[in-house]
Amino acid sequence: MKRLYLILLICLLALTASAQELTVKSMTVAGNDISASQYERKDLNGQACALVKIQMLDNIIKVEGNVIGDVIDHGTEKWVYMTAGTKEMKIIPQRHLPLHISFANSGIRNLEAKKTYVLILIDESTTASYNHSPLPTNAIETFTANGVSFNMVRVDGGSFMMGNSSGDAEIDEKPVHKVTLTDYYIGETEVTQELWLAVMKDNPAMFIDKMKPIEKVSWEECEEFILNLNELTGKEFRFPTEAEWEYAARGGAQSQKLKYSGSNSINDVAWYDRNAYKKGEYSPSYGTHVVKTKQPNELGIYDMSGNVYEWCQDWKDWYSGSSQSNPKGPSSGKSRVVRGGSWGHKSSFCRSTDRSQEAQDTRSQYIGLRLAL
Repeated sequence: MKRLYLILLICLLALTASAQELTVKSMTVAGNDISASQYERKDLNGQACALVKIQMLDNIIKVEGNVIGDVIDHGTEKWVYMTAGTKEMKIIPQRHLPLHISFANSGIRNLEAKKTYVLILIDESTTASYNHSPLPTNAIETFTANGVSFNMVRVDGGSFMMGNSSGDAEIDEKPVHKVTLTDYYIGETEVTQELWLAVMKDNPAMFIDKMKPIEKVSWEECEEFILNLNELTGKEFRFPTEAEWEYAARGGAQSQKLKYSGSNSINDVAWYDRNAYKKGEYSPSYGTHVVKTKQPNELGIYDMSGNVYEWCQDWKDWYSGSSQSNPKGPSSGKSRVVRGGSWGHKSSFCRSTDRSQEAQDTRSQYIGLRLAL
C-alpha cells in the first residue's frame, strides 16, 4: 500500500512539474463594451456586477473570488461575473497551474459595477506559434492610424491549386486551377471597430465593441475607408483579391490542407451559427465576437473562418481552368466576392474554399473587411 501511495505521489509531482504557468498579458477596461449592462447580472444584495472576459487557450475548472454564477464558456473567451469592489481572483485552469491575479498590478484598483473588463492570459512557451511553425521575424508589420495600431502579416508568394473538387464543394468552387501569387501582406485580424472609428469618425456596427470586427459597411464604404487610411498612413492598403484571400486562409506556403482556416474542427477557429447565431438574441454569444479569441491559422492570421464575411476586390465570376498569375477577376460585374462565412452562417460557408457574393452597396451585420497591402 505504501508503495502505491509513493507511485501516486511521484506521478502527481511529475504532472505538477510539467504543467506550464499562465501569465497576465493585460487587463483593461473595455470602454465601448456594454455586455456588463446589456447582459446584466446582480449579486446576492441585488447590486449590479462587473463582467470579466478572460481570453485564454485553456479551459477553466474553477474561478475563486467574489464570483456570481457559473463561468460562461465562449470558446477561448470565458465570462465571469464578479461583485463590484472585487480586487483579486484566482483561476484554476485545466492544463496550467493555478493563477492568483491582483487587479492592482494592471492599474485597476477594484472592479466597478456594470463595467466590462478584458483579461488576456498567455502561455509564453506556446502563445507565439499556437502549435504551428514559428513565423519569420519579419512576418508581422505594425501600422498606426490616429493612435490605433494594427498588424499586417506577410504572406510569402507561391503557387497553389485554387478551388475545391471534393465532395463538399459547390459548383462555383470548380474547376480547381493553378494560381501563382507574389508576396503581399494581409490583416492579422478583420478591421476592428476601433480602427474604423479612428479613420472614419463613426461606427455603424450593430454589435458595439471596439475590438469586434466592423460590420454593416458596404464595399463602397470600405473603399472610402481604405482611401482615408492610405492618406493617414502614406501606404497603399487595399482589398485582398479573392485569390490572395484564399491562399492566406489556407495557410499560404505553410498550408496543412485543412478544411477551415487553421483547423479541421470549426469550433477551434470560427464563430458561426452553432456557437453564435443559434444561441439566440438574448445570449451573450449572439452576434460578432472580439477578434483573436479563436485559434489562428498556419500563418498566424485570425478569424478567416467565421465571425464576419470579408469583402474582396474581385467581381464574382466563374473560375477558369487555366493557370493564372496574380488574378484580379473580371473588370466589371453585378456583385463583389465575400469570403469566410460569418457568425450567422453554417459551417460549410466557413470553409476556406467556399465562395459567396453580395451587391457592393450591401450593408449587413454579417459582412466586414480585412486589409491587404
